[in-house]
Amino acid sequence: MIAIIPSAGLGTRFLPFTKSVPKELVPIMGVPSIQYIIKEACSNDITSFCIVINKQKTALKQYLTIDNALNTELKKKNKLFLVEEINNIIEKCTIQFIDQYAPLGLGHAVLCARELSKYNEPFVCIMLPDELLFDDQHEPTLLKEMHELAQQHTASVIAVKEVPLSQTASYGIIKANSLPNTKNCFLVNQVIEKPNPLQAPSRLAIIGRYVLEKDIFDVLPTVSAGSGGEIQLTDGIAALIDKGKKVIAYQYAGNRFDVGSPQGWLDANIFINNKQKKS
Repeated sequence: MIAIIPSAGLGTRFLPFTKSVPKELVPIMGVPSIQYIIKEACSNDITSFCIVINKQKTALKQYLTIDNALNTELKKKNKLFLVEEINNIIEKCTIQFIDQYAPLGLGHAVLCARELSKYNEPFVCIMLPDELLFDDQHEPTLLKEMHELAQQHTASVIAVKEVPLSQTASYGIIKANSLPNTKNCFLVNQVIEKPNPLQAPSRLAIIGRYVLEKDIFDVLPTVSAGSGGEIQLTDGIAALIDKGKKVIAYQYAGNRFDVGSPQGWLDANIFINNKQKKS
């Protein structure tokens, strides 16, 4: 599969810092979130990426390009190891960039990547860079498991995790039934974008990992813009369900951090720091 990483957001929750630095490059224990995301994909056998950016995010392109001058200087000082991991990722992966000309929502950002996603594979992976996932002992295999489910059931698969009822207004929330003969899987009947707690059908929130049938590119142009004039990916998934397409939710049991918020960023730093101390 190709992985689409929507990265055109303005990073308003980290202003003024993100006025000049893309939020995807905000370091977490010295490593930008975009690097954690791509590393996770690689551990799930995904090495082709389409990163959706805006025209101000040239630093993101620069970070994901080999810097020969820097490598030469670091090699002279026996410090090439400092960029070894990111260099290996760049050399291993195919990374394409496409501009989202206006901040018209997550669904629109995914739609921008349509032309770069024409692989024979019937599914496309979408990873939100604000969402970092960590298993306690190893790299998460969530995407691989979601892909297997998608192939087995000929369905789109979305990752979910329980959130406190008070937080449902910050997420896409699902209404679903248990999927027979599976563990931690649900057949989705409805997805609701940011419902208030009194109207939320569950506490299962979509957490930023998707393996979607490529029909998503056909339904997104039909989705009406919601609040703020934005096209929501959640509404695109709802349109798939309305067309009779099967959507499965897979409940993730590992650690998840919303590093697009200062509190989530701080929690992720503490978690990774503690993990590094134990290893």
